[in-house]
Amino acid sequence: MRVIAAAPQCRGLGVDLDADMIEHGRHLAEQRGLTDRITLTAGDAQTSLPDVAEAVICIGASQVWNPPSEQNLPMNYARALTSIRAYVTRRARVAYGEAIWSAPPTLKRSRVHGHERVPAGGRV
Repeated sequence: MRVIAAAPQCRGLGVDLDADMIEHGRHLAEQRGLTDRITLTAGDAQTSLPDVAEAVICIGASQVWNPPSEQNLPMNYARALTSIRAYVTRRARVAYGEAIWSAPPTLKRSRVHGHERVPAGGRV
């Protein structure tokens, strides 16, 4: 939202499986006067993204483009970047970042806005 707020010519799309987080985001967008430029959707990013984008910000969401893993295996970051590349135009800007945990987060650290959340669906 900070990018959209700082660049009045931009529009944004946010997708998350967690409907509560989407509602929280909508509340923040309303507080910041950005509801006319931000669309927040509860759903699967693989099926909810537009065909093409001029810019992509993907921070801590590489699991979207990786198969489910119950064994906490490392994610295939190259797969995520290749998938993002398929959505962007030539010369598009991409901001990509991923946290690498040396140990699973504690329950206290995984609390977000009063909800218990484990990053990446339990995969670290």
